[in-house]
Amino acid sequence: MSTHDAWQFTDEEGNLYNFFDKQAREIAQGATEAAEQAGKTADSGLMIATRAHDTSNGLGRARKDYVKLGRCIEDTFASEVSFTSVPTWLAQRIAAADEGGYDDLDVGDYTKIQLLNPAGSEMIYQLGGFDHYTGVGDGDKINPHMLTMVPAVVYPDTVQFNPTNNNNGTATEKIPWRASALFAWCNGTFKGYLPQEWREKLLNVRLYMHIRQSGSGGLTADNGGEWNYLGEIWVPDEIEVWGSVRLGSPQNGATLIADTSRQLPIFENGRTVIRCHNGIRSNWWDRTASAGHATSACLVSIDGDASYTYASNTTLRVLPCFHMGA
Repeated sequence: MSTHDAWQFTDEEGNLYNFFDKQAREIAQGATEAAEQAGKTADSGLMIATRAHDTSNGLGRARKDYVKLGRCIEDTFASEVSFTSVPTWLAQRIAAADEGGYDDLDVGDYTKIQLLNPAGSEMIYQLGGFDHYTGVGDGDKINPHMLTMVPAVVYPDTVQFNPTNNNNGTATEKIPWRASALFAWCNGTFKGYLPQEWREKLLNVRLYMHIRQSGSGGLTADNGGEWNYLGEIWVPDEIEVWGSVRLGSPQNGATLIADTSRQLPIFENGRTVIRCHNGIRSNWWDRTASAGHATSACLVSIDGDASYTYASNTTLRVLPCFHMGA
């Protein structure tokens, strides 16, 4: 058996080369390229599948709108859903939560809802979480079992957070989100677009939320908190999107503000916060009033980052989510 030093190698015919030789480098490079080409040829199907997975983001098959879908509920559970409707069937699963009603459901599974708006828009809704706020509440107002429904894409129309540049609450509605025009649109206009069978299953959960209001003028930071109802239709706050406060007022600071929000499972993959309209990434409102300003509200940018803009901005879209109960 021939021997050689660590900086040398032999080819198949026993010729000895130094790694530093030009000829040796050419031989090694040629062998590497040949191996890479062979691998590409043999694994082309796998590589294509991998690329499709990498350009989407999170749960299931790829979609052009940059959101990954899981399984179609109507198809996957056809033998059960065909005898009823999707909202009724999901409500039955919620009612059986303690007996394993969620066991064969996954975050990202989806259904299509035909809206009653003038355009007759169809929106795809995904399962965004299971019992996300179950057991949360104050006194005897405790939230029951629930499923969280999150759209795969934003609603096509743009909506203002407020018609004026104001992110404060009012004397009668101190929570900025509940006092906003966006809240009114979600729980008035958009709620009216949902078919009756879905509206009947909407759950108005009880949360502890930040307040920002003073009789002396507009505040630039939250100044307390209170228990109240989120609304049957809502947009996520920063914590539900990213798992932490980004541009809103800090929690547990000088005002000792707490918060019951926690990150929605569907957003735990960082890229899944990106939502599109007609395949183009969109900025969309979250429900957080920005800190340091009395005029701005927070948003999720086209790149999935936290940002803020004037409350009267007319270019942002909405991700109208809802919790549903049994």
